[in-house]
Amino acid sequence: MIKSKKDYLAYIEDDESAWGSAAKSILLKPEGYVLVRKLRRVEFFKNCGPRLLYKFSLYFYLKYCRKLRVVICPNCFGSGLYIPHPINIVVNSQARIGKRCKIQQGVTIGQSGSLQNSPHLGDDVYVGANAVLIGDIQIANGVVVGANAVVCRNIDEENTTWGGVPALKISNKGSQSFLPSQMGKGSDK
Repeated sequence: MIKSKKDYLAYIEDDESAWGSAAKSILLKPEGYVLVRKLRRVEFFKNCGPRLLYKFSLYFYLKYCRKLRVVICPNCFGSGLYIPHPINIVVNSQARIGKRCKIQQGVTIGQSGSLQNSPHLGDDVYVGANAVLIGDIQIANGVVVGANAVVCRNIDEENTTWGGVPALKISNKGSQSFLPSQMGKGSDK
C-alpha cells in the first residue's frame, strides 16, 4: 500500500518496469498503463494527499473506469501491476493482489457473502482472460490461473498452473513465461 511519496515513486517505477518500452512511449500509451497510472495517483492522494486532490483524481479515475467497464478499487494491488487489456475487469475492494501480477480482460476477483470473504493473491500471479476467483481464498506465488477458470478454493502450491471449472491443477509450470520479461527487474519494495 502506498503510504508516502517515496512509496508512490517506487510503485510507479515498478509499474513502468512491468510495462517496459510501452511506458516510455511519448504519444500512445496503452489503456492499461493509463489505468494503472490513474489508479496509483488515486491511491497516493487517498492515503497521503489532501482530500480535495483525492476527490479530483478519483473523479477522473472513475470516469476512465466507466469508459473501460472496469471496477478496481484503490489499495488492492501491489506494485508492478500489468493489465494489457483493461476491459470488463471487476476486483472487490477487500481483495489483495501481490506484486508483479498480470490480469487479463474479463477477470472477476470477488467476494462470496460478506466483504471479508475476498481473494488474496500472492506475487507473480497470472490470471487469464475471463477467469473468476471468488470467496475467501489464498492463491500462492507464481500461480497461473487459466482462461475461463473458476477458482473457489485455496491454491497452496507455488509455481503451478490451474484451469477448468472448478479449477484443477494442470501443470507444474509457473507464471514466469506469462509475465513480461521486464517484470521483477524493478525495485522490490
